[in-house]
Amino acid sequence: MLARYPLDKYGEPGTSRAGLAMQSVMTDHLWASPATETNRLLAARVPTYAYEFADRWAPWVSSTPVVPSLPTGASHASELQYLFEADYFAGRTLSPAQSRLSGTMIDYWSRFARHGDPNGTATPPWPAVRAGQDNVQRLAPGASGIRPVNLCREHQCRFWQSLDR
Repeated sequence: MLARYPLDKYGEPGTSRAGLAMQSVMTDHLWASPATETNRLLAARVPTYAYEFADRWAPWVSSTPVVPSLPTGASHASELQYLFEADYFAGRTLSPAQSRLSGTMIDYWSRFARHGDPNGTATPPWPAVRAGQDNVQRLAPGASGIRPVNLCREHQCRFWQSLDR
């Protein structure tokens, strides 16, 4: 595990490198690996559009009295505040770049709900998942934040899938 997730890859000296490494282990094993397998199974039967929300600086839940001591990154469900008004993010504000990402995400979701395809002329292309590929749309603020990425490669899914078999 330490060879795949070396502590010196995570954070600056003096930070909780072990905690950050553990977050990566958990994300890769419990989220990304099953997600790629699910995407493959779905793509074999129906048009499938998958994404990875990747805003490392997404605001933290406002209804929680304590903010975690580790950076939360793009934690589970943190993208919901980019799509909906929700009480549990009340009082949190998005930066201008995050607000632009929010608008793009709303455009994608609206077109998908309306047409079964998130693509349109005013947003970066979102390729469908194809058999034998693990590409998903990465959704993050900034100039190169929205683009296809290989989810399996970024999150060491082959390694985790080899252990799960």
